Amino acid sequence: MARRAHELISKTRKGTFRVNAPEGFLDVVERVMGQYRQELTKGVESLMDPGHRRLHPTAYHDDPQRDAEYHSLMGDELLASRLHALDEMAETLRVDTITLAQLTSWMLTVNGIRLLLGTRLDVSEDDGYDGPDDADEDTRDGFHLYWALGEFLEHIVQVQLED
Repeated sequence: MARRAHELISKTRKGTFRVNAPEGFLDVVERVMGQYRQELTKGVESLMDPGHRRLHPTAYHDDPQRDAEYHSLMGDELLASRLHALDEMAETLRVDTITLAQLTSWMLTVNGIRLLLGTRLDVSEDDGYDGPDDADEDTRDGFHLYWALGEFLEHIVQVQLED
C-alpha cells in the first residue's frame, strides 16, 4: 500500500497503522490530552458543567430518578473506559506504529476532547473554521483546534475502513 505524504496515519500491509503526524501537531494533541484528563477527573462537581453533561448524556429523559441510578451504576465504568483510552493514546502517541485497538483508543479520546471542546465553544452548524464573526483570538484558536481535531478524527475513521 502506497503511503501518501499528507496522511497523518496510514495502514500498513501488516494491518497495523503508521503514525505520520508532524511533531508540532502531536505536541498540541498531547497538551489537550492533559487538559482532557484534568476535566475527566474533576469529580462530581463537574456534572453541572455543560461539557461534562455532553460526555455523560441523559439515559432516561423522562425519569430523573432512573437516570440518576443509571449514572451511579455506569458513571465509573464510563470514566474508566475514557481514562483507559486516554492512557493508551498517551503511551502510543509518539511511536511509529500502532494496532487497531490502540487506534480505536485514539478515536475515542479525540472524540471525547471534541465533545467537551465543542460544547464549551457552543459550536453550531453555522460556525466556520474561525467561529462566530465576533469571536476573540482565544475563541478562534479554540475553533481552529476543534476543526483540526475533527479532521484528525475523520482521518482515523477513514484509515480504519481501508481494505
